[in-house]
Amino acid sequence: MQPHTHFLFPLAIGLLLFRFGMISWKIALLCAVVGVLIDLDHYVEYVIHAKKNRFSFIGMWNDSMTKESFVKRSFTHYWPGMIGTTLLIIILFPFSSLASLVLAIAYYSHMILDYIELTQKRFVRWKMLFIYMKESYLNIAFDIIFLTTIVLLLAV
Repeated sequence: MQPHTHFLFPLAIGLLLFRFGMISWKIALLCAVVGVLIDLDHYVEYVIHAKKNRFSFIGMWNDSMTKESFVKRSFTHYWPGMIGTTLLIIILFPFSSLASLVLAIAYYSHMILDYIELTQKRFVRWKMLFIYMKESYLNIAFDIIFLTTIVLLLAV
């Protein structure tokens, strides 16, 4: 999924918890930011495997949008990484239940979206200046659903 979807989904979850008085709106926003930062694993994989423009963030982005020249999934996307992250969340809980909750919302929402994205076959593609874009139709639908949910949660 795209970074904005990785931002919107945990934000919607966080705002729902905010509406129930479980967390503050600042923590809901932190969930969303951490949900996007988890995608830095793609950049690390690019730096490790790229043949040229190794440290180019735009090169990494365009490569991920236009071709499959390297494995874009890091260990966090596979069972050992999921188990390790889950153990980290559990170990963190007694020290900071809030940090554990933020990490859990960000990580699991991220993984759900990434695994749904793997099933998609149809995409809308376009280019803005020198940046390539690719969105699945499902991703667009999710964006609309998450934005609507966020607006409704903020309007109440």
